[in-house]
Amino acid sequence: MGLAFTSIEALIAETVDPRFRGLARGGYNTCIYLGLMVGSNALGPVIESIGCERSFFLTGAITLLFAMIAYVLMKDFQRSG
Repeated sequence: MGLAFTSIEALIAETVDPRFRGLARGGYNTCIYLGLMVGSNALGPVIESIGCERSFFLTGAITLLFAMIAYVLMKDFQRSG
């Protein structure tokens, strides 16, 4: 998490207009902490119902999907000015 959070924060600082960097970083942190809270409460029953092994595989598949989406969205990004 330490590597991913830092990398995403750096990407936000590079891709967002300087006027909106504070808003973007605050929104990112809000989403992260809400996601951690909701995930802990909502996914416990899901993991219990489908099992740890399937949950681990499903999490890996979802992570890979989002990594591919991020790659497609950022591959042609060129830093302005």
